[in-house]
Amino acid sequence: MTSFAAIGAVKRALRPENRTAAKGRLRVGHTGTLDAFADGLLVVLTGSFTRLAPFITALPKTYHALVRFGIQTDTLDPQGTIIRRTALPSAGAIRSVLPAFTGNILQKPPEYSALKQNGERLSDLMRKGSPVVPAARPVTVYRLDAELFYGEDGRSGPPGSFPDEKPVTAAVLTVRCSKGTYVRALA
Repeated sequence: MTSFAAIGAVKRALRPENRTAAKGRLRVGHTGTLDAFADGLLVVLTGSFTRLAPFITALPKTYHALVRFGIQTDTLDPQGTIIRRTALPSAGAIRSVLPAFTGNILQKPPEYSALKQNGERLSDLMRKGSPVVPAARPVTVYRLDAELFYGEDGRSGPPGSFPDEKPVTAAVLTVRCSKGTYVRALA
């Protein structure tokens, strides 16, 4: 379900029987969307509480992401077309690079995203073949930890159980970050 559809369902559920759509509209809003492939929480605000949205969106968010290594898609997500294959990184390489992505960083948003350029979503422009140039923006990654590694043999375990030289096919990462951070762009 899209966030737009969820908001519509909330509006319909909260509309009193005698109130028409034209009279006494109930304000309903949300504090941000997730990518279509992601699971998570949609924070919905109603009535005068919609004024709290800027304060809620300013709070840090925590994500748990399954990152697959060795491939890159055009959308930087699992729904995209594979455009590049690379060698699998070692457990040690992953552990050593994670700190470089923490703190205040400049992040280039994905070209396939809900951000707008000249009033149109970047993802819609990309699908039309129009040029898209998302500018890098400041974001903060407060925490970026590998929680679980998956090896080529299908076995998984905490990062400490993987030898530094062992190739990793996927990892579960925990990311605590500021608003505007694209977790798939970190991967």
